[in-house]
Amino acid sequence: MNKELDIKRKLSLRGIFLIYNLNEIFKSSPFWIAIIITIIYSISSSFILINQKGFSDFLISKIDGLFPNLIGFSLGGYAIIVAFGNTDFLKKIAKSGMPYYEKLNAIFAFSILLQVFVLFISFVSQVFIEVTKSLQLNLAFDFCQLSNLCYNSFTLFFISWSLALIPYVVSNIFIFGETHHELLKNLNDN
Repeated sequence: MNKELDIKRKLSLRGIFLIYNLNEIFKSSPFWIAIIITIIYSISSSFILINQKGFSDFLISKIDGLFPNLIGFSLGGYAIIVAFGNTDFLKKIAKSGMPYYEKLNAIFAFSILLQVFVLFISFVSQVFIEVTKSLQLNLAFDFCQLSNLCYNSFTLFFISWSLALIPYVVSNIFIFGETHHELLKNLNDN
């Protein structure tokens, strides 16, 4: 019963975070790269007068141009990892107790979720912009600058994090390919 419960947990969305847990996420280089970029942007925005609304529009356009392709690339790589291989290969992985295969899966899934979240942020912000335009709200300039700064910092953090995860995604595809090659070579030698 306990083993069945463990399998059910891993097969849910929560399973991603059971395998690639928050402690590992918060210690990862991509997370800290995103924190540093966000801090640099936030501090420099305090000293340099940046048109926050213009930068928001810039971020939205970059997200809309880049992230659908990035999600497609990631889903393609993920599909290769999940669907690639034969039954003997998958049995060999299961018998060899390769925990990195699970980790590889979890990092991929997390990366894709993060990319989708960034695209979602862009969509919500575009809806918010259109609603405020249609309502013709006249908000104070300082409030707009501050809210745009918060939005830009928040969005920049997740964009940076998503982009910093790309080398991990690419290396995971490479590791999987090499593992597949080695196991198949060993199967053929036996």
